[in-house]
Amino acid sequence: MENEYKSLNNTFLKISKLLMEEENLKFPPHYPLKSSAEKIICLLQDSVINDDKFKNWRYWKIQDLKNFIADLVGELYHDYDNRNKRYRGKWVLQKRKIDGVIANFKSEFIDQIIPE
Repeated sequence: MENEYKSLNNTFLKISKLLMEEENLKFPPHYPLKSSAEKIICLLQDSVINDDKFKNWRYWKIQDLKNFIADLVGELYHDYDNRNKRYRGKWVLQKRKIDGVIANFKSEFIDQIIPE
């Protein structure tokens, strides 16, 4: 089970790094946000961890990420297409939501189970 947590954490760190690199662009594209959320959903759904606490956490994070993806399509895509100035700020705000899921996983499971 510890290896499964480590594997998830390593993949989450790669996703976080990718988004950090995108954030440095002047006008970051919106598709990495959606694809990152979709990848996290797939990872969580495919996870074989049988811990009850993790199963409950996973269920709610999948629901949160599905809502995130549904909400993402609206204004953010419109602002990107029109090259609005407010786009970058909204992009960073949306990125923080994904960062929050990753940070929450780390604090709930990695920091508790795997001592540094």
